[in-house]
Amino acid sequence: MASFPRLDSEGIAAVLSKKIKSEYRLANQNGDPHAAARSRLVDQVVSWLDSPNGADSGLLDVVLRDGTKLTKYRKDFVTPAVIEQAMSTAIDELAFAAAAKGGEVQGLSAELLIDSICRHVEPLADVITRYNVEDYLDLPEHAQVADVRPLRTPRPALVDLVEE
Repeated sequence: MASFPRLDSEGIAAVLSKKIKSEYRLANQNGDPHAAARSRLVDQVVSWLDSPNGADSGLLDVVLRDGTKLTKYRKDFVTPAVIEQAMSTAIDELAFAAAAKGGEVQGLSAELLIDSICRHVEPLADVITRYNVEDYLDLPEHAQVADVRPLRTPRPALVDLVEE
């Protein structure tokens, strides 16, 4: 079975920095050099994913047989492939928006990228059970999972289509 590494903050920042190409227009660049604006965007996304008091209150609790409860956050699901998919989605959305507005491009923002990461990670959390949790998340060695409890109500995929 293939195993995909979870990324720590430095890993997330490194992958994002590599994926945000110099030719991408960035929102809120404010005349700053592209590298500085990219660094600021990466810092905002990583800070949001890392924030212990932020908007990410957790996606699910993994309860071990010994009673230990492990809350898993969006960051715990992030792999290089998830970032790649989220970047691709965000860039596509910018291109579609520009086409709809006659070529006017807003630029990639932290908000758009965070939203895209969430839309790729949350469906993963929706399919996790105690039987497949180890396929998606890192757990302590020899951990025995008793239960997996979602911490949010999944949004039906159709809702995203209707809202747009």
